[in-house]
Amino acid sequence: MTAKRALIVDDSKSARVVLSRLLEKHNLEVETRESAEGALEYLEQHRPDVIFMDHVMPGMDGLSAVQLIKKDPGIASIPILMYTSQEGAIYADAAKASGADGILPKQMSPSDITDVLIRLKVIPARTPVSAPAATTAAEGAPAVVVAPVLSAADIRASVEPLVREQAVELRRHLTASLDGLSIKVAADIARQIENAAADVVRRLTPPPPEPVRPPSRPWLLICALFLALGGAAALGMLVLRGQNERVGLRATVDRQAAALTAALAAAAPAASVPSAPWPTERHQLGYGEAPFTAARVAQLASWLNTLEQRGFVGTARVVVSVADYCLTGNPGDGYEVAPSDMPVSGCDLRGSPADEIRTSIQREPPALNALVSAITERTHGEIDARVAYAKASGYPATGASAGQWNAAAIKGHYVEFVAQPRNP
Repeated sequence: MTAKRALIVDDSKSARVVLSRLLEKHNLEVETRESAEGALEYLEQHRPDVIFMDHVMPGMDGLSAVQLIKKDPGIASIPILMYTSQEGAIYADAAKASGADGILPKQMSPSDITDVLIRLKVIPARTPVSAPAATTAAEGAPAVVVAPVLSAADIRASVEPLVREQAVELRRHLTASLDGLSIKVAADIARQIENAAADVVRRLTPPPPEPVRPPSRPWLLICALFLALGGAAALGMLVLRGQNERVGLRATVDRQAAALTAALAAAAPAASVPSAPWPTERHQLGYGEAPFTAARVAQLASWLNTLEQRGFVGTARVVVSVADYCLTGNPGDGYEVAPSDMPVSGCDLRGSPADEIRTSIQREPPALNALVSAITERTHGEIDARVAYAKASGYPATGASAGQWNAAAIKGHYVEFVAQPRNP
């Protein structure tokens, strides 16, 4: 006798496995498809004895597939059972209207399968599967249908795929929740750091100088006016002199400048004292450490105030040296510093992902930009503060170990404050 066949249409692999095992207990040959489109292609060449159709699937849904099957005279007679997690009279009416022969819940029991297969005459009413023949209490009494008994191994094989699928979904949900929470916490911390840094800058910035009071006596103003007029008149006379006078004046000035230079050079060995160099600071950074934390901005503010108090004129360069570390890991789970004894060739990545994913605001917070703008404006451009980035160098050869490579990376990962005086 030819075994009867059942077609399962469901996009969930675990659901297909569980239902297949239940049907195989009734000696049914089971075919599976993961989409309604795949089921329609299968039905072009095959005629199963029963179809189990899921409702919600990618692409065409189960109700639409049932309607197409029932419109085809060649396969319309095949009984179709809808099984889904949805409940309610509205869904039941829609399933019946599409042509479904019955509705089963997703969490169906073995007895549910037995009853519906008997009702659709897919299996005999008096032939239980994997059990002795049913007996009657008395001659002529109705037969008792014995449901198939599932062993512990069968139950475990049916449940394990569901547990694994639910574990994957739970992990995905927890990962998304933790990502959202970490983004919110990072934003709150960044906002608090910006407020604290702005407060530090405000406290360290000296108050603007008091305006010069005008002279209290009018005769001082009159004297200053006459002096200004006299200077303007003298300047006008100099401008009106001829070319020869200007050449002679320039020659005289050159001679006097040469004489003054010679006199200063002669007196330098005995009287000159070398001036102290402008202060330079270097602050080492660790792997993944942001270059401009609130503490670093406070250090920069103190350094700029020192330059201003000493009368510095030039460029105040803030150089961020970015290093490439020898790392292990992947983009999904993240990266970490490789073990010291591992060769450099075994590194999964040589770089600094934490520096690359920072936004422009995280790399240069508002407190830093406010400090740079304030010092430039307050000194009228005499101190030109600038932030620059450079790649670290000095790494060992590729045959070195990860510990040697990362030692060079740590040495070349820093923030440096450099004062460059302006040429006279």
